[in-house]
Amino acid sequence: MLQLFVIACFTALAFAGTDLLAYTSLSWLGSKRLAPSPTMFIIVTVSSVVIWHFGVFGDGATVAVLYGSLMSLAIVDLRSGYVPNAALVPLSVLAIVHALLSGNLFWGIFGLLSVGGIALSLHVVGQGASFGLGDVKLLSVLGSVLGAEQSLRVLSAAFMIGAVIAIALLAIGIVSRRDAIPFVPILALAYFLEGGIHAG
Repeated sequence: MLQLFVIACFTALAFAGTDLLAYTSLSWLGSKRLAPSPTMFIIVTVSSVVIWHFGVFGDGATVAVLYGSLMSLAIVDLRSGYVPNAALVPLSVLAIVHALLSGNLFWGIFGLLSVGGIALSLHVVGQGASFGLGDVKLLSVLGSVLGAEQSLRVLSAAFMIGAVIAIALLAIGIVSRRDAIPFVPILALAYFLEGGIHAG
């Protein structure tokens, strides 16, 4: 029970921390809708105190941070169309800590370079229209945490899910062929489904 509570705190901290960093860095948009709520500050404070007091629980904490950050980034991408650099700080810290604690520094770097390289290629080929630099940076960080194999599985799943969603949205007339569909929510959904399938 205690472990589940601490894992929940990790998820809340990652979500709220990413949210605060994202919307603080997007303040130049000038929209009150994008302002972080005071609740987020409370969640960050309480979660930080609990985690500091009870400690870290290995892989469970890694998955919790990934879930929390991806959920927050998905909402940020839907609302603003951006993946701010500042919002990637929690995942970047996770990547460094994970590499140091797991002893898999080589595989972390390999995942970062291989997945990041593929993402950058997609950005260049699409001329940034459908695959932004924020997506490239996010996938690079995911590659360093999850490793190349799992990250590529998630990316493949995201493309399949994205194709189905795009066809459905085109069919009912919500978007046109020229409209860009936010990628991070699709990537987050792919990670959730991929994690659930392999957990089962």
